[in-house]
Amino acid sequence: MKFNFDQLVIVGITTLDDQDLKYLQSISKAKVTTWSCIEDVAELLVPEMDGLLVSIRTKVDASLLEKARKLRYIGVSGSSLNNIDMEAATRLGIQVSNVVGYCDTETAEFVIFVAYALARGVLRKDWPEFPYSLHGKTLGIIGMGRTGTSLCKLARGIGMHVLYYSRTRKPELEDTCIAYSKLEDVVSKSDIISLHVPPHTQALTAKDFSRMRHSAVLVNTCIGQIFREEDLIKWLSLRSNTAIFDSISARAYERVFSQKNAIRVEAAAYATSESMMRIREGLLQNARTFLIKSSH
Repeated sequence: MKFNFDQLVIVGITTLDDQDLKYLQSISKAKVTTWSCIEDVAELLVPEMDGLLVSIRTKVDASLLEKARKLRYIGVSGSSLNNIDMEAATRLGIQVSNVVGYCDTETAEFVIFVAYALARGVLRKDWPEFPYSLHGKTLGIIGMGRTGTSLCKLARGIGMHVLYYSRTRKPELEDTCIAYSKLEDVVSKSDIISLHVPPHTQALTAKDFSRMRHSAVLVNTCIGQIFREEDLIKWLSLRSNTAIFDSISARAYERVFSQKNAIRVEAAAYATSESMMRIREGLLQNARTFLIKSSH
């Protein structure tokens, strides 16, 4: 029996063009409608939609899922599922898919870029008398998933030493310049610390900040609060320390930017033309895979 969507609703996704919409229509045989935000979706349409594609900023809560009685599939245009009530989706038998691995290299490149820019004075208001090199410095990586692994390889390529802490150890990466360490050792021995943990996952505590060396650099590209803002502000009160955020991670820490040594880079670490294309392709492929599997 072949499974098709009848009503496919797309919310908050701006990367799909007319050709993509025609493709979705051709593989699903559905009526496809696009909306800017979930609140705008017509009330009569919610009970009829059986497919839903959303951005990572579109909140899909239990109350909406319970109204969407025919909904069988949700596709998210990104890796985070924090915008979806997964408990309700599972209970109601709704399959949820996301797109992963689309920006590992891009985020790693961003970390190296801002570290270089800070070292050479580009991110400082005053050019330092003696800029420093990253070669020979120690990079601490917290979270050695796909992005952390990409960063590890880039850092190793420019002669940095790497310490990492992760829930899952990666012995295949370890050599004389890459070592697994306890979290307290990573934060206390690293010149630059880069965070790569799941959204809204606690990565650092006040005690971890107190262990960091003076003149350390913290780079955050994670979604949501992964440490207390008060702890970071206290750490930044030592003026030799620096924290760098991309535009996405900065949203969770507005007060910290009153500190002169907190830097917000007005760009998203993940966003390149290549990564946006991978998100788009992954979103379409996930929908196609669901339709194929549901037909068997």
